[in-house]
Amino acid sequence: GNEMDGKWQIGHKTAQEYGRLAAETSKAMKEVDPSIETVLCGSSLKTMDTFPEWEMQVLEEAYEYVDYIALHQYFGGQEMGTERFLSQADEIREYIDVVISACKYTKAKNRSRNNLSISFDEWGVWTQQSCETVREAEEKRWQKAPAISEMIYTFEDSLLFAGMLMAFMKRAGSVKIACQALIANISSMIMTEAGGGLWYQPNYYPFAAMSAYGVGTVMDTRTEENDGMLDTVTVLNGRHTEVVIFAVNRSVNEEIELEFCFEGIHPEEVIRHEIMHLEDRKSTNLVDHKLVRPVECNLSFLKGETLVSIIPALSWNVIRIGIRPA
Repeated sequence: GNEMDGKWQIGHKTAQEYGRLAAETSKAMKEVDPSIETVLCGSSLKTMDTFPEWEMQVLEEAYEYVDYIALHQYFGGQEMGTERFLSQADEIREYIDVVISACKYTKAKNRSRNNLSISFDEWGVWTQQSCETVREAEEKRWQKAPAISEMIYTFEDSLLFAGMLMAFMKRAGSVKIACQALIANISSMIMTEAGGGLWYQPNYYPFAAMSAYGVGTVMDTRTEENDGMLDTVTVLNGRHTEVVIFAVNRSVNEEIELEFCFEGIHPEEVIRHEIMHLEDRKSTNLVDHKLVRPVECNLSFLKGETLVSIIPALSWNVIRIGIRPA
């Protein structure tokens, strides 16, 4: 299994048992093919009773023989209220920071030269209780392509999903893998239909934008007068021709005016500001497959070499700025 800390897992072991088995297995695999990279199972949720002691013990046994440690996290809690629900993206950064610290401590303790990275290989927003998924599976045994755990995501869900993506980018020095484990239909961004059609859930669009424009160097940004409602990450593309700002406004009723001052970079134009924003935060694409999607807006402009952007309440934003080559 891939969540060995979980008692629900077939083959569940204690941290020490699993860490030793993982170390010996990785050693054997690398003897056959030294080029492979192996991933150690970390905690399957940050709320596990064994977190972070699990990480400390498995790293103690296996640190020298593996390349990554895997983390998993799904968030629900839509009933908590929108702002609290969206703030869970901050917990992802804290989760990652604890595991980074555990890796650094183990490396120093063992006088190791190995550098472990993080593989966040299961993550997302969850809208259905696990017992409901089990019930569906039991009731639909042997049916052809039954709908099991087909979660329908809201615009609100997509904002938390975007915040999780941004958390990975902010820790890109350590998080080298952050993939979607579930690709279609089951808690997925893409839904298929009988006959061959497909449509995108709202959380598809932040993923698509960051895949296209979140490639390059994550910039060091400092935010003043932020009460936690504005979440941003900024990327300088590999050709040094464009800076892209990704931003989520978590506030349910307050728009935010963002002034972005560049240092050592000279902006020339606002290429495009795309926004995803709806009045009904519970909107989905189930019926109207194109209801929740980004559109171009004119809420960003340059004032000298300062970017001024209006970030509406409860919105996802992608702001692309063309810059003069250095």
